[in-house]
Amino acid sequence: MNFLRQEVKGEEMVYLARTGFASHQSSRRKELHNDQVKQSESTTASALVTLQTPELIPDILDRFRMYPIGISADIEKAFLMLSVAPKDREFLRFFYPCNDVELIYRHCRIVFGVSSSPFLLNATIMHLLENCTEFYDVLQKLKCSFYVDKFSKWLNEMYLLKDVTLPRFMNFNETSELHVFVDACKGAYAACVFVRSEVEGESKVRLIRAKNRGAPLKSLSSPRLELMASCIGARLVNSVIKAIDATGIRLCAYMRIH
Repeated sequence: MNFLRQEVKGEEMVYLARTGFASHQSSRRKELHNDQVKQSESTTASALVTLQTPELIPDILDRFRMYPIGISADIEKAFLMLSVAPKDREFLRFFYPCNDVELIYRHCRIVFGVSSSPFLLNATIMHLLENCTEFYDVLQKLKCSFYVDKFSKWLNEMYLLKDVTLPRFMNFNETSELHVFVDACKGAYAACVFVRSEVEGESKVRLIRAKNRGAPLKSLSSPRLELMASCIGARLVNSVIKAIDATGIRLCAYMRIH
């Protein structure tokens, strides 16, 4: 970050809301800047940038389970490695608290907490991978395996899963089939996708994905809810097929309309 010795007037600029929090992994206090806080008629930084990023975590987890041995890694301080263009730093201003004088700073690096930062980091990683001329097969795997957020955060929040075990390796082979189950009741509807494979004369069944939704407050008939369950089941299995590149695999669907 850099300090502005004199306020510049008449230019387009955005000030970020600033807060701090203590990390349980370190004694240091971390800073978080929010680009979505809006006051009166002011413009937020996130409103100036429209990004549509796909939900990548389920796809990456599916591909991660395709092989017996998984490898995970993290880029340390990745955001701080990316510099912000000087002309864009005016949108990353913030006030620094001081008793005597009002201090104004600008971020020179990608900021943690700004909505565009994960997109910029992912685009940078993809650019580096695409311009690397060695290890082509490895690069193709890496391109579809990166996600900027840390998986450990999701894991720590889902404490209720501590008593649930799920085999990681899905063991796809030429005998594999995808089985889709859907069902609905008055309160909810759901779908799940399994893979069934023959391994050394035994049938192995592994859960791939599951999804559920609460039923609408407006009362619906059972056939309508079953059709809604079938809809999310179809979307779920199509997402799985695309993620693991399983076009041509045998598909079995199970549903019942009352």
